[in-house]
Amino acid sequence: MKELVLATSNKNKLEEIKDIVISQGYKIKFILPNKDHFNPIENGGTLEDNSYIKAKAASNLMKMYSLADDTGLFV
Repeated sequence: MKELVLATSNKNKLEEIKDIVISQGYKIKFILPNKDHFNPIENGGTLEDNSYIKAKAASNLMKMYSLADDTGLFV
C-alpha cells in the first residue's frame, strides 16, 4: 500500500479524500503532518498556489510525497 502525506490538519478533509480515493479503487494510506509543526502560510494568488504551498511544506516536513487541496471559500 502506498503512503502519502495529506497536507492538512483537518480530519474531516482526511475522511473526504479517503472516501474519494477508496471509491476509485486506489489503496493509499494517508498520513497527516505533525500539527505542531505544520502551519504553512497560504499566501498564494490562486487555489492552486495555496495547494502547492501546503503540499511542499508537508513533503518537506515529513520527507514523503504529499497531496494537498485548497477549496477556498466562495460567498
